[in-house]
Amino acid sequence: MKCRLLIIILIFFKINSLFSQVNASFNADTTVGCSPLVVNFTNTSTNSISFFWDFNNGSTSILNNPSATFINPGFYTIKLVANGVSGSDSIISIDYIHVLDKPSASFSYNILSNCENDNFIDFTNTSVGYTSSIWDFGNGDTTNSINSTYSYQNSGNYPVTLVVYNNFGCSDDSTIGPLIINPTPILNAVTDSNFTCDSSYIFTFSGSSSNSVVSHWEWFFGDGIDSLSSSSNIQYSYNSTGLFTPRVIATTINGCLDSVNLNTINIIPKVEYTFSSNILFGCPPLDVNFTISPSNNIQNVTWNFDDGNIISGAASSNNQYISNGLYYPIATVESNNGCIQDVLFPNSISLSNAPIGTFNMSNFSGCSSTTP
Repeated sequence: MKCRLLIIILIFFKINSLFSQVNASFNADTTVGCSPLVVNFTNTSTNSISFFWDFNNGSTSILNNPSATFINPGFYTIKLVANGVSGSDSIISIDYIHVLDKPSASFSYNILSNCENDNFIDFTNTSVGYTSSIWDFGNGDTTNSINSTYSYQNSGNYPVTLVVYNNFGCSDDSTIGPLIINPTPILNAVTDSNFTCDSSYIFTFSGSSSNSVVSHWEWFFGDGIDSLSSSSNIQYSYNSTGLFTPRVIATTINGCLDSVNLNTINIIPKVEYTFSSNILFGCPPLDVNFTISPSNNIQNVTWNFDDGNIISGAASSNNQYISNGLYYPIATVESNNGCIQDVLFPNSISLSNAPIGTFNMSNFSGCSSTTP
């Protein structure tokens, strides 16, 4: 009997709860914020089993605890309809959500030059509705100036971002780029020789870059003459003596340039040597003494006597010719300053055998001459 009574009481309370009055209510994790504002709603309605939300932003929901995104600045009235067995209830919260206006970030820029060792960029802030701004130049450098002028220290690709804020703390950002800062060419330039005693020597100059493509080379030879070339190799003859310090300016396909000085070129004038001998002709064997003068600056002479005999020695030498013929000796002279030059004998050495004397007689007998 008691058990049946308890069941009747429970059924009564259950039916009573099902038909209790529906009460619609809700709250949100935030009600004020910058656009876009994401709001998470919590349904606190009672005695309800289904719901309908109207966020006044063009979207609705039937979820129990929905989320909504509010884009446009302004106030939004939120409506919740809660449905239960006993009926329905609704709540309208006027201007419940307040979306704050945000600034609009934008900027323009003017690149005056974009080479590593020569770049200059003007940035102009064209944002609307902002009170402060921060520039990020993509390399760790920032500034909070309204407009900015900036130069990069290194080559590379750099995105530039402008972030602007208003009095509400709302922000917007704009990014351009990346801006390309081209490298300064790393140059190497050499010549095939830095020392000669021949003023007519044709020098070969060569240049290269390890990090850039060079479009043209401007060579300055150190004697007041320069030459512009698209080739990295060029030939030049000074036709004079002295010390010359050449240099080259290289311009890349991106318009970046750099220069490098080459090692000094030393062109020493040739010494006008005299090549002489004590005799020019004779019978074999013939001893000939040769002399190169002046001899005060001579370090070594290589004597080629043109008879197969070659020796090295001082400015004077001797050679014995043993065969008939004409000989044209050459002396290769190395001076104390390193100049080496061939000196030709201005004549020839002529050898021929001595003549052989012969005779004959027409009479082999006769009388001596007498005086009467």
